[in-house]
Amino acid sequence: MSKSIRIGFIFSMVAAFIICGAGNLLAGTVENASDKVSVRVYGQVNRAITSVNDGDENYVNHVDNDNSSTRFGFKVKAKGSDSLAAGANLEWEYQANESNKVSQVTHSTDPGLAKRKLEVYLDTVAGKFSIGHGPTASDGTSEVDLSGSTVAGYSLIDAWAGGFQFYDEASRSLSGTTVGSVMNNLDGNSRKDRLRYDTPDFSGFTVSASTYEVSTTKTGAANPSQHDAAFDIALRYSGKFGGVVKLAAAAAYSAYPSTDAADQNDSLLNGSLSVLFSGFSVTVAAGQRDRQNVTAGKADSASSLYGKLGYLGNWFSIGPTALAIDYGKYHEFSGLKDDEATTYALYGVQNLKNWGTELYAGYRIHKLEDRVSTGETFSDIGALFLGMRIKF
Repeated sequence: MSKSIRIGFIFSMVAAFIICGAGNLLAGTVENASDKVSVRVYGQVNRAITSVNDGDENYVNHVDNDNSSTRFGFKVKAKGSDSLAAGANLEWEYQANESNKVSQVTHSTDPGLAKRKLEVYLDTVAGKFSIGHGPTASDGTSEVDLSGSTVAGYSLIDAWAGGFQFYDEASRSLSGTTVGSVMNNLDGNSRKDRLRYDTPDFSGFTVSASTYEVSTTKTGAANPSQHDAAFDIALRYSGKFGGVVKLAAAAAYSAYPSTDAADQNDSLLNGSLSVLFSGFSVTVAAGQRDRQNVTAGKADSASSLYGKLGYLGNWFSIGPTALAIDYGKYHEFSGLKDDEATTYALYGVQNLKNWGTELYAGYRIHKLEDRVSTGETFSDIGALFLGMRIKF
């Protein structure tokens, strides 16, 4: 299917939903043949303008904010009884000029339709069982955040200028090392074709576990192409204390075969915590990834540490205002020993509560320490951004 046909199909489908069921679409539902099955349509558009300076030149781009991409989806639910329900979730993202991919050499990217969720589930008194493409148990465990400012920034810090290369002042050229290659929030195993189980809620606590298959290529093995199993387990908590303090936390452990050519296995321990009290919020996230049988001279571990201070105020009648500052530190993600990168930012979000809309702006700086072994001296990368997200 050509790009023009694909784009036309998408807009035709959206138009059909609006024309055939506009009243129900505004309410978030679509009528269907069975009164026992509900279908909800949802989505969002999130666009921004960025101005990125790499220490040598400045670049302006119109981007899709990868903190929360443009997307649409359907949620289907069939309630058989008070103790049993079945459902499905289909979700795609549609991004042009992803904010984490544009760079000095890639000024734009063609829009593409990518699946985010394609799953079915059974929700029972014994817990929820999910099959298909969707979040693994550990997905999101580094991204718990109650600040109300996540559309502008959270622990996934490479959304702004993640594809940009650091400028090497020594050679006066681009280094080839991108922001995204040296900074990572280690947020579990993302979304996969997996089998997942979630326990019922026990006083705010839930436990999740999932498993999926990984295809690997091992050099020197009798059968170099292999299919191995990965698994993860996560613990989550959400609750209020005294009716005024809100706390949310998550922690996860993952074990999976590496997709690198060398014969090695990876494990990951990560988590995050956020507290909201009288409008003030504190958020922290951390992760440690370890590898076995690493090539000599390469780093056998990588670590991340992130912190945020925020304030959520009701200063205007149009909706809440969220302000935040954050800081992140990342160690040895490039695979080189002693590589260290840092980032910090200031940003704000203004909610327009009656419109399902948020306006946001901010400024982020990425830093990579000079490499003594290679003689590289890096300029800081500064990213100014201004954008808007509308949900439906």
